[in-house]
Amino acid sequence: MYFHINGNLVFHGVCYDKKELETQKQKVRFFLERKKLNEQEVVGISMTRSPLLLITMFALLEEAIPFLPIDANLPEERLQYMLNQAEVQIIITDNNTRREFCGREVLCIDKSVESSAEGVKSMGVCKRELAYLLFTSGSTGLPKAVEIYRRGLENFITAIPEAIEFPQKGRIACLTNYTFDIFFLESIMALWQGMTVILADEEERSNPRKIKELIKREKINVIQMTPSALKMLQMVDENFSCLKGVKTILVGGETFPEQLLKLLQRTMNGKIYNMYGPTETTIWSMVADLTEADSVHIGRAIKNTEIFVLDKKLEEVPPGQVGELAISGIGLAKGYHNDPDKTRQQFIYKERNGIKIRLYLTGDYGILNNTGNYSFCGRRDNQVKILGHRIELEDIEENVMKISEIQNAMVTVYGEDIKRLVCFYLAPKMVSEELLRNAIKRYLPDYMVPSKWILVPEFVFTASNKADRNAMVKKYLGNCPVNKDKQKISTTTNEIFQVVKESMELGQAKIQLEDNLDAYDIDSLKYIQMLVAIEEHYDIEFDEKMLGMHYFKNFKELVEYIAEEI
Repeated sequence: MYFHINGNLVFHGVCYDKKELETQKQKVRFFLERKKLNEQEVVGISMTRSPLLLITMFALLEEAIPFLPIDANLPEERLQYMLNQAEVQIIITDNNTRREFCGREVLCIDKSVESSAEGVKSMGVCKRELAYLLFTSGSTGLPKAVEIYRRGLENFITAIPEAIEFPQKGRIACLTNYTFDIFFLESIMALWQGMTVILADEEERSNPRKIKELIKREKINVIQMTPSALKMLQMVDENFSCLKGVKTILVGGETFPEQLLKLLQRTMNGKIYNMYGPTETTIWSMVADLTEADSVHIGRAIKNTEIFVLDKKLEEVPPGQVGELAISGIGLAKGYHNDPDKTRQQFIYKERNGIKIRLYLTGDYGILNNTGNYSFCGRRDNQVKILGHRIELEDIEENVMKISEIQNAMVTVYGEDIKRLVCFYLAPKMVSEELLRNAIKRYLPDYMVPSKWILVPEFVFTASNKADRNAMVKKYLGNCPVNKDKQKISTTTNEIFQVVKESMELGQAKIQLEDNLDAYDIDSLKYIQMLVAIEEHYDIEFDEKMLGMHYFKNFKELVEYIAEEI
């Protein structure tokens, strides 16, 4: 399969047609060949969101050069481990992301790429089986690299349009971080299929007001979002008015709340799909059309994919019984790079009618309903989803234990609509949250840093001596009540500051006006929630530019702005 670009791309209001994109792709291919990157086992790619990012990915795929998308903001220790594990020696960057990558060779690719594509050869028969590698959280405290076959990506690209009703002139928003595998649907699949891709920059993709404007301004009619991202959008667009013109919405990456489905059904005129699939089976493996459904389910497998429901002995259970979901088919990954033990543990062989079938054990419980659709029934382990990211709680715990002040740690999630991480820890004395957050950020990316840190006298265990995370939340955190009643409007600096802290659920924290917001692990979702709560409380509206995470340097600037507006 050739990875031709058959669609147009819009970025910052400028449209790049498919002919121009293809021409640029050939120039990048020439650059890759001249630098002999096809001799590398895997190359890293760390670039800003721009047309060049997508063009480079297409060029790498067409040159059959496996690549690893890299977040340049990762902690140095974790980045070093990932590059070593994936055996990456060369990193492709652009002018905006040039940095040191743990001593690796850095190749900057930008508009100065050769103006001639002369010398680019037809790829011919591809002898390399891998398309890309992606890291996921691991239960040992270290991430693991999933190796995705080219044939799996090719099957996904052709299977999804057969399973989903896309509009004829599809205009799809590309909002996902490119280190997250569902990005490939919004970019590679969409451009290969001939859609127009509206590429959001970093500010647009993380600012719900800008997402709302982008959807309306660019007449987007296809969108893919996690439930958390939709809830963030709802904070600035209560009835999803911006989705009125959307003909197809894909929801996935987290459990799809039934209440959210009902709201979308009431407000949208288009198709609503629930998407399911782990990274190890190439992005999405199942699709459910929930447009007129009474309840949430995860549907059926895409083509060349089969679903099994297994008991503890790995035998198939009858329809109507709960078991572990296992997936077979073309989409299965090769395994975990340089980790044969973990590969054998998760990718198993099962005999059926004398034929051995390779399966991936998802760790998800599921059930085959009498309608022929599958439903998700929870996890068998401690894996959770936060803002669409797959996280092993043990991964966080192992890294928390590297902090010298802590003797032991137990991490879990709390909250109903929006899940957050909380770390319960044992220590001789209470440690400041600022110190703990700063320490853990040396080892973990921001989305894995707990929002709350609670010193406890002891842990709670089940009768079988396993960590009872739910009991810990009930015992030490309660139901995390949030006072939703509007308080009496106050105007003094201290009173405003108290409202700000309470809107962040930091009412009891010992924070000062001069403290930076970053010191309290305020992610983009929490930041937007905070601003929306303040808007409702004081009947004011923040400018769009203020919805960016780093607009206010510290609490003092935020409080002073509120004081001027009320």
